[in-house]
Amino acid sequence: MQLEQYAELISEMINRLEPLHVLDYGCGPDVALAKALKVKHAFKYQAFDKDVPKFSGEPFPADVVVCTRVLGECDEDEAEEALDNLRRLTEGVCVMVVNHSAMPAVWWLPRIMVRFDLQTYQVAGDDSFYAVAYAHPKVIENEAGEKL
Repeated sequence: MQLEQYAELISEMINRLEPLHVLDYGCGPDVALAKALKVKHAFKYQAFDKDVPKFSGEPFPADVVVCTRVLGECDEDEAEEALDNLRRLTEGVCVMVVNHSAMPAVWWLPRIMVRFDLQTYQVAGDDSFYAVAYAHPKVIENEAGEKL
């Protein structure tokens, strides 16, 4: 799927949910997703990208978090960190797109499911997929630091 197709899916979701705040996590210098959205109501759009100085400020938690660029470029450690950040920032729904990742979906899915309530998983090409997930209560850890 191309960005335009993801933008259509995300626009439909935003129009249905009517969130007050949407975070574009890993927006890139051109904020292409923001330009492609077709939304019928006002909301706060927050662009975040740690590699783009003008968008690198600390992001705030949002009703809807969208990540269309970052995950496919991560190694395993970076992916774990990115998923933790997405979970921390998601107050309602998170849309994650994984394009051309070195890790297969069977690597990603358990890691998404331990952090989120997975609602939709859709293969979008030979090495790409997207997932829509709800935030669930913060992950609880036992004394040994194991996630429960």
